[in-house]
Amino acid sequence: MNESFLPLSNTTEQPEVVVEASTPVVSLSTGDYLHLYSAGTPGWVANGNYTAGWVIIDRDDPNRIIQRSEEHILIASLPFEGVEPTGGYPVQRYRTTFVTSIVPLGKDKFRLFWGAADASVASGILTVEAA
Repeated sequence: MNESFLPLSNTTEQPEVVVEASTPVVSLSTGDYLHLYSAGTPGWVANGNYTAGWVIIDRDDPNRIIQRSEEHILIASLPFEGVEPTGGYPVQRYRTTFVTSIVPLGKDKFRLFWGAADASVASGILTVEAA
């Protein structure tokens, strides 16, 4: 393990018990990198969520995480994402969202595509702003 790698503690609102790589990294206007990841929370699949978070990685040392999400950016909340009542949507997994693609649109603006309930595909715009 590289000694400069400093893992951050799990500070998300719901603890993550499963974390998986999701999208390829993309460059931000600062030169640093943004990576979206998928995560399962306690009780997933029965009572938890499969969701998404993010990390910003140092442009000069990709082993260094500069910032990590404190809240998940995708939390299932709509019927097509497997939230009951599903309203006729053919869900395979309840409360499931996972980012599969990120496309740069301009300065720190990206189109996301994500899977929902293992049965649908959704899309939206993500804009990254300095804290």
